Amino acid sequence: MPDTVETAVRAILVGASGVTDLVSTRVFPTGAPSSVAKPFVIYEVDSLEPVDALDGHAGITFATFTITSWGATYSDAKAVSAAIRAALNDYTGTSDSVSIPFASHDSSRDIVYWPEDGSELPIHGVEQDWRITYRST
Repeated sequence: MPDTVETAVRAILVGASGVTDLVSTRVFPTGAPSSVAKPFVIYEVDSLEPVDALDGHAGITFATFTITSWGATYSDAKAVSAAIRAALNDYTGTSDSVSIPFASHDSSRDIVYWPEDGSELPIHGVEQDWRITYRST
């Protein structure tokens, strides 16, 4: 798989001890296996907006992400959420051959998921919206 902003964001998260101390490497794109231990993280790309110049693509793209921390308890989800913010907010650098000059946290909201069959307690989450400016190197 070629290096993408998705692989770069995952690499930043699993490279941050504040995140891995809580979730190890349980950071998944779009969904997690049903048997995964909690807490864990799911990230999704909401949009990619290439920046155009008069002569074509300017080489910069704006990506919006939703990154959700899930935990067995509300405090677990909040702790992971704080670790994600510490790892990504104002991040500048290169990850997996993707140059990221800027990452910003736009908003957060608490969520809860109740299994439809009532077989287990609810799973608590915190969704965060991120805007990440990047260029592939």
